[in-house]
Amino acid sequence: MAAADRIELCSGLKLGGLTPSVGLVKTVCQLLQRKVAEETGKDGRNRGVNVIKVMVMIRPRPGDFTYSPEEIRSMVMDIEAAASAGADGVVFGVLTTEGHVDVPAVRELVMKCKELSLDVTKYSPSLLRLLASPSSSSSSFLHHFPTLPFARTYILIGTGFFSLPFVVFPSFHRAFDLCKDLSEALNILCALGIGRVLTAGGEASVLEGKEKILQLVEQVEKNGMSISIMAGGGLTCDNAIQIVRETKCHEIHGSMKRVKKTAMTIKGDDKEAFGEWWVSDTETIAATSKRTLTLDELKDELKDYKRVVN
Repeated sequence: MAAADRIELCSGLKLGGLTPSVGLVKTVCQLLQRKVAEETGKDGRNRGVNVIKVMVMIRPRPGDFTYSPEEIRSMVMDIEAAASAGADGVVFGVLTTEGHVDVPAVRELVMKCKELSLDVTKYSPSLLRLLASPSSSSSSFLHHFPTLPFARTYILIGTGFFSLPFVVFPSFHRAFDLCKDLSEALNILCALGIGRVLTAGGEASVLEGKEKILQLVEQVEKNGMSISIMAGGGLTCDNAIQIVRETKCHEIHGSMKRVKKTAMTIKGDDKEAFGEWWVSDTETIAATSKRTLTLDELKDELKDYKRVVN
């Protein structure tokens, strides 16, 4: 429970992240639910534990993001499996060979998410204000968003839980950065019902793509788009504050990975294959979250700032 707001759960971190097994998804969801239950008093009030959402990677293989019809069918089934295992939402990305959003495939995956009411929520300050306002009601909310489906989630406000409706939005991963025209791709994804895009601004890292990330954030705000830009790719504890400040992103994403070495005695060529693997480092995640939470300058610069660490 390293102070992250969400987990992007995947296998094969060294391969950029692949779909995890159903057993892994169930195990993680049950562990988080147990932790929340342990920290919840008899009065139903949370005692300070962070409520973490589990977002499951839907990526059937390493390599590019152009998929066959059979692979798309497997992704649909993986979304169903993730939902049945207790996940809060999913992350995916599908492109054409020409470097455009694969509209039919993405539409099919989005519709499956909506059918299952997977809650892949975006943290929009304006949406939070609307939901939290004394005059807010289901009818007034539907007036603003008449065509969108709903899921129900629990938002921690102060020390208590409040149950509020949230819009169902899947997330699009860094396949976005391979699109020929990021601005056009963003418009298409928003129209398809994607609610969050992970991006390094079309570059290898957020530091290299920070100017483009800022342009995308401004595109969203200027046009009132129902989509969130999440900066990720080469994000570290040391550059997280800079990225939030210079891109005006409300969400950041990082694997915060480290190499874990086996305790087994392995000889010869097998040592390279089985001797080490990548894991996310909880201490680094906690340190990054703490920095973004305690920087007073950010609160002054971004008055509507709502930080989310993924």
